[in-house]
Formats: sequence, C-alpha cells, structure tokens
Amino acid sequence: FEVENTRLVGTGLVAHMGRMTHGSLASQQTVLTKPDAERRFRCMQNHSATHALNAALQSLLPITCQKSSLVTPDFLRFEFAFFKSEIDLAALKNIESHVLELIQENRPLKRTEIDSEGLLSLDNLVTLPGEVYPDRVSLIDLGTQVEPCCGTHLASSADILNFVIVSCKTS
Repeated sequence: FEVENTRLVGTGLVAHMGRMTHGSLASQQTVLTKPDAERRFRCMQNHSATHALNAALQSLLPITCQKSSLVTPDFLRFEFAFFKSEIDLAALKNIESHVLELIQENRPLKRTEIDSEGLLSLDNLVTLPGEVYPDRVSLIDLGTQVEPCCGTHLASSADILNFVIVSCKTS
C-alpha cells in the first residue's frame, strides 16, 4: 500500500489514503506498516522548506498571501498572491538567497500545540486564507513567523540542506 495523502479525521487520528501496489487487504485485517524513512525525510525537507519560503516572501514582498502548496519527496510547489506587478529574476534570486540564509542559520523549527481559539492572540501569525483549522493545531515557528500546520517537519532549518527555485509562473 502506497500512501498518497493523509487527512486528519479526528483528535489524534490520521487517515492514510493511497493505492495497493501489490497484494490485497481485507476488512478487519491486522497489518504491519513500515514507513519509507528516506521518502518521509525528503517530504519533511520540502515541507519545512515551504515554511522557509513563506517566511522569505513575507519579509521581502510588500504584501503576500499563500494560496496553496504541494509537497512531494522530490519537489515543492508554492502558490501565492502578491501586491506587485511582476517578479523578475533579481527578485527570485533574492527570495532564493533569503531561504538559503534561513537554512545556513540553522534555526530550530519549533513545534507547539495550541487551541485554535488561541491563534487570534498571536502577533506574528501567518495563516492560509479560508483554511479551517482543527480545535487543536500545531504551530511551526522558524523564528520569523508562526504558521499553523499539521504536517511533518524537521528539527532544524539546516536539515533542509539546500533550496533552489527552478521555475516561476505568474498569472
């Protein structure tokens, strides 16, 4: 069974969606699972990098807002809106350099849990517009801003290792 997505379905319960790559499963069958540690680590790197990228965008662009993101073991995609007519090559290099600085600074990625009502009292909170957060939510703190997130993350920005922007499309 290859997991393609996960979803929080209750307090502490995570549903794993995916497809069978071989064999079969029956209802009420007991199974032994073994996570793919290398794949999970690469996903953690890219997921933590999305937070570093969002922090860079928040600090470098006048007004920016994350629209969505996709994290895979091989790459991340980050969609955002911004208040500026265009992003040129120099701006992309500046964003990339800012993320690389966050990586080199070896910042701890602090994870804390909070009631969703407590989100309103945080000063440096960055949220995803329209997102509905569960009653208890994890906060990821890179030292620049705090973002609610239910994903899996590294302990330090240095573990991201590297970051490069390979394409940028504007619409």
